Amino acid sequence: MDLSNEQKFEILKEAYIEQRKEINFWRDRSWKVTTWTVATLLAVLAVIIKYEITYMVQILIPIAALSGVVTIYLNKNYNVYCERWERLAEVEEALGFFCKGVFIQDKSLLPEHLRKPKVTYKGTGFFIAAIWIIYISIAIIALCKYCRQI
Repeated sequence: MDLSNEQKFEILKEAYIEQRKEINFWRDRSWKVTTWTVATLLAVLAVIIKYEITYMVQILIPIAALSGVVTIYLNKNYNVYCERWERLAEVEEALGFFCKGVFIQDKSLLPEHLRKPKVTYKGTGFFIAAIWIIYISIAIIALCKYCRQI
């Protein structure tokens, strides 16, 4: 199947738009899941601090499970996010964004250092760290309150 240059361009243009949408979707999804989880954990922390709950230690198991599931989910999201950036870079390469003179005389549309995506784990790592720091705070407070009840 031979495609004309115009057809190839249209396909690449659509691929570029879709990859951008995917990148935004996965980044937003990570943010929303993290926000929801942190809010839930902070609410649990507030309840534990404010009230004397008989089953404080038993609360730790489902909270740990939630934190673990969210950690796995955020890591999976990060991997998908990285894949989407790799695909976007391939589409940018195919569109000639890094070739001099294609769009701008004697210059490339994008600088050479952007040819290889530099996606880091910092954001996801921060989200995961925040979740586990709150969980550890909940565990310490719950255990301290439980020990005072004994």
